[in-house]
Amino acid sequence: MPTPGRTRFISRALTTGALLALAVWTAACGGDAPAAVAAPTAADIEWREIGSWSGSAGRQTESFEVSMTAMRLRWKTMREKAPGTGRFTVTLHSAVSGRPIQTLVEARGEGADTVTVAEEPRWSHFVVDATDVDWEMTLEQGYLRTR
Repeated sequence: MPTPGRTRFISRALTTGALLALAVWTAACGGDAPAAVAAPTAADIEWREIGSWSGSAGRQTESFEVSMTAMRLRWKTMREKAPGTGRFTVTLHSAVSGRPIQTLVEARGEGADTVTVAEEPRWSHFVVDATDVDWEMTLEQGYLRTR
């Protein structure tokens, strides 16, 4: 079992070695610091459709891959059967285990919105629960435009 003094020595030696390796690597690469990269703006992102679904009742969508890039879900409800009766819920589920991951939409009546899908990369599907309302939704993935 290492003693406290020995642990500090090992830690200090590892830190010194890491800093030395970083200095050598920087010198080998020309010594220039990397240029700052501006964060992308909304105009820099191009949205591409992954899937589109619609209906007047609940359903489970086919599977799709959630990736590391930005994703958004655009949804709309319309033609509510009677005022105050329409319900629309969209939940993201794991396509492997089937477990619910996060509820993205909980809406009543007619409306529309866009929500961001932020989740770890995995195969997923949506479970839609809809009552007394027609609905449509589109899942899109964001890509950085090339200049």
